[in-house]
Amino acid sequence: MMIRRKKLFLGLATFVVVGLLLVIAAMTGLFPWHTIEQAKNQLSLDLLTIEGVAGVGIGDCEGKPCISVLLEEDTPELRQKIPGEFKGFKVIIETTGPITMVPPLRICDAQNPCPAGQGCYKFEDESQPLCWTQNPCERCDSKQCRLGESYPIEVVCQ
Repeated sequence: MMIRRKKLFLGLATFVVVGLLLVIAAMTGLFPWHTIEQAKNQLSLDLLTIEGVAGVGIGDCEGKPCISVLLEEDTPELRQKIPGEFKGFKVIIETTGPITMVPPLRICDAQNPCPAGQGCYKFEDESQPLCWTQNPCERCDSKQCRLGESYPIEVVCQ
């Protein structure tokens, strides 16, 4: 009976010690309980509300995943608000300037016309015609082009 109690006590003690070690490891960041995506998403919720933070992404730090914080302008005030580490992942700061959303390119043809204010152009470097709002010649390195009289309009860079 005494041996049985000792085994039970030893089993319980081992369970408690291992549990405590796991809790301590989690609290100190020894074990990354989060994936890099989860950590980035959680940090994004806090940082994207700060004026001057342009974005939060996933980077590569010497072969290991890290969180990359993109700043419009690098200032000491902003740096103080960015942690050096989050959920066990290193956090790096990159200065990008302002980031604006670019609308996705839309494919067009006779059955799928472009919205008002856009033209349907077939560029040499694209496999399908695209809706375009700007001067189509701006896409050419020389900024000069010849426009065909077809639909979609063929753009030939010069």
